[in-house]
Amino acid sequence: MPENGTVDPTCNTDFQILQFRAVIWEPHGEMQELPPLPGDSTSAATAINDQGQVVGISGACGIAVGSVSARHAVLWENGVPTNIGDLGGTTWNTPTAINNHGTVVGFSLPASQNGTRNYEAFIWTRSGGLHSLGKFPGDIRSAAFGINDKDQVVGLSRGGPFGLRAVLWDNGVMTDLNDLTLPGSPHLLYANDINDRDELVGEALDIATGTAPAFLAVPTHSGK
Repeated sequence: MPENGTVDPTCNTDFQILQFRAVIWEPHGEMQELPPLPGDSTSAATAINDQGQVVGISGACGIAVGSVSARHAVLWENGVPTNIGDLGGTTWNTPTAINNHGTVVGFSLPASQNGTRNYEAFIWTRSGGLHSLGKFPGDIRSAAFGINDKDQVVGLSRGGPFGLRAVLWDNGVMTDLNDLTLPGSPHLLYANDINDRDELVGEALDIATGTAPAFLAVPTHSGK
């Protein structure tokens, strides 16, 4: 929850009406609908920053966040939706986080991948627009899930010997977080978020036990 106390969930409409709308609950309990873009029937909110800027999706009715419901990636400011663009595909265009500078990250489907789920991580700024953060060579997709106020981005790239690998993008450089861990550490599958102290959280794989614990990764003075 941001410091201003607002919450940005998604609310179903009346029973058996197959649509849903993004809403904001204000600190005193008031609810404000966040409408979809003109021509779309459905919206869902995924993140909010301390300035009250909200990101999410606009599209047709489908699963809650994804596929056709994520036809458009959207930024709401003062309740007004703006299409922030995509990588050319018609589905899976989904913002996942926005920092306090208004920088947005998420995942979007390239035009060449229509009909698949092979989306790529993106970053959007008001001055630079939306562009792909890429994926590792040979991997099939990537996604960005978190960003801090230093514009460091975390997420995943799908590939490698364990299927998934947690990723950090910093100043345009993509790093497998497993290359930074100490010997004997679990394999980091994906990172969900990063704070301004560079601490990361996500899900790992304990190869010895086959379990998938949550992880908190804390940088050391050596950078690992």
